[in-house]
Amino acid sequence: MLMLRGKPRGKLSGKPRGKPRAEMGAMLRSSLAALVCLLGFTVLSGCTAIAVTSAVVGTAAAVAIEVVEVPFEVAGAVYDASTDDDEDEDEAAED
Repeated sequence: MLMLRGKPRGKLSGKPRGKPRAEMGAMLRSSLAALVCLLGFTVLSGCTAIAVTSAVVGTAAAVAIEVVEVPFEVAGAVYDASTDDDEDEDEAAED
């Protein structure tokens, strides 16, 4: 620190300029926390969109499979109803 005409000169002399370090550190930490939260929400919203889309696609696929299976089940039931049960009894009696 230099002394000119009885007054100290240098970085630590006089009033502090700007904001104190503690206040700047707190502001930096809060800004960083806000940025992390914003990025986290952005990433998670992407994951949510993917999860919802995959659930919708999965449900649509399951419904499509059921729609395809139903006619075969109905046809099988009609066939079973239209065939004679007597043939089954005749085969059982022959054995």
